Amino acid sequence: MRRAFGLVAASFLVVTGVVAVGSPASAQEATDEEVCVAFNPFDYPGDDNGFTVVGTGDVTLGNSELEGSVAAFGSIQSGLSSYPVVHYKAGNDQYEVPIIDGKPVRILADHFIGTNSFDISNAGSPSGNVHAQNAGAKLVDVDGFTYLARSATDDDPGYLRANNGEGDLEQGNLELKAWVPDDSGNLKTDENSVGDYFNGDNLLSGHQESVNDDLDSFFASEPGSGTANVPTLNVGTNSTTITDLQLDGSGKPNVIELPIGYKADSSGNSIDQNFDIDLVGASASDLKNNPLIIRFPASTERVGNINFTVNGSTDHTLSHGILFDFSNLDGDITYGDVADGAVWAPGKNLDVVGSTSLNGQWFANDIDTSGSSGELHHYDFGGGGDCRDVGSFSLKKVVEGLQDGDELPEGKEFNVTATWTDGAEEFALTAGEVAESDYDLPVGTVVSFEETGDSSIEGYALEGGVFSPESVTIVKDETTAVTLTNTYTK
Repeated sequence: MRRAFGLVAASFLVVTGVVAVGSPASAQEATDEEVCVAFNPFDYPGDDNGFTVVGTGDVTLGNSELEGSVAAFGSIQSGLSSYPVVHYKAGNDQYEVPIIDGKPVRILADHFIGTNSFDISNAGSPSGNVHAQNAGAKLVDVDGFTYLARSATDDDPGYLRANNGEGDLEQGNLELKAWVPDDSGNLKTDENSVGDYFNGDNLLSGHQESVNDDLDSFFASEPGSGTANVPTLNVGTNSTTITDLQLDGSGKPNVIELPIGYKADSSGNSIDQNFDIDLVGASASDLKNNPLIIRFPASTERVGNINFTVNGSTDHTLSHGILFDFSNLDGDITYGDVADGAVWAPGKNLDVVGSTSLNGQWFANDIDTSGSSGELHHYDFGGGGDCRDVGSFSLKKVVEGLQDGDELPEGKEFNVTATWTDGAEEFALTAGEVAESDYDLPVGTVVSFEETGDSSIEGYALEGGVFSPESVTIVKDETTAVTLTNTYTK
């Protein structure tokens, strides 16, 4: 039985003696029960605690600063003479730093290029969070590196500067403020690729495909399907609202498609399409349990300025429950001043532009933030996804009373409608056929049945149709069988 909302990929089995991989908040006591984990594209296989930015290609950070961590499967490069990497200044300090080879890190990459530097100071780390305070960097390739002691005194060994050899000793540096010079041996990774820390090729294939399939199923959902809720988009002249959000804590995501992210002005030039969107009746905690997932038309190349409010007020913790899904786009994406929300752009190159500080997590191929003067703040995507137990049902059609030698007309179908509180499903059955429902429904859902359409057979009278049982109550991980028997006389 697959779980609702595509959670096969997002659930895992915790068996006695096996330790669950994930954030401290999600680690649970060993049990032989399946643990349903919220849909979360950023819960990468093999990844411990989650990176703020993940590029499966090359990453260039040239905005004003990063409050979080970054992983680049290819190269990492600074777009500023000294790019600040801190824990917290203006965003959110409640997150964990990834652990690689037993060491907390702000940067994980195959190699570090360029003549600009990264200043990894860990500033703003919470008191008592030793991982945040002592984070450094890990590189697969450190050939040609020079290691220097900086700010050393007779009483203090100073901190470690790692120079990539691409400039003089004042350029191309990793300023590892929490590491002493003797820590230079920690810079080299134990594994031979960044991908090895994400279960190898599984991130590039299985994980992305699974997440994309889940997202496609959300956006293909119909009302009452149990897969996703489709709220109402009200586009006004000066403002836009999203109403009818499902906010019941069930985990069911809300999905909506916005118009293309830019438009032509009177001269035919492309300009950003600005959206001031009020999420009527929502709250940050609501969206963390029932996230809002947003797509644009497949031809979109640029997303303009988007500002979210709740009942007129700005709240950046909304970022925990907003996801921009670019997996459906035809090509790469330029991402503008969108303050709140995570970005899922597998296989797409992401250029970040504008002046707004961005809050969330980001996943793409090549990532370049040089066109932005804002900050990047780590906000874990909360996910959602229905962690309730589910089950389903099946229908079988039986025809009785036909005399020997008489056969049903070829292709004769019998129509049945199954209904439950917030949905329905139509069936067209042939005699003897068993059809399983397309829907996984929460345990306890009561489903009733009605035969509809023309069930007559020429030359026979229908004595009646009987459903056995007349209705079903959904049972965990079971497909409850229902039989419709029509009896005919001649």
